Amino acid sequence: STAQDLANALLGKVTLSADLVKSGFLGELQLEQAGYNVQAFLKVKVEGRDPNPADLAWMAQAMAADAAGGKPALRHSVKVEIMDAHGLRNADFMGTSEPYCMVQVAGKGE
Repeated sequence: STAQDLANALLGKVTLSADLVKSGFLGELQLEQAGYNVQAFLKVKVEGRDPNPADLAWMAQAMAADAAGGKPALRHSVKVEIMDAHGLRNADFMGTSEPYCMVQVAGKGE
């Protein structure tokens, strides 16, 4: 299955707290689940952002459609930039894999 393939290809995992996301972060984070005796790191830049025009337009539409007159939560934008990765284990025997990142917002599903 695709989920199992992704789990088998996992080169590591890192979690940022909500406070770090909101305040912004620039630095190196050690990956968990990077493999036996492997120390792997990501250098990331995280910028919390003020609502952009698309966020404001979404809010206006959601409020107009809300028959009860309630105010839906405003979407906020976050920019995550992966600046560097090092110490990753080889994911294949030839050492030619091309690692990639997946970002998930906690509590927002997959």
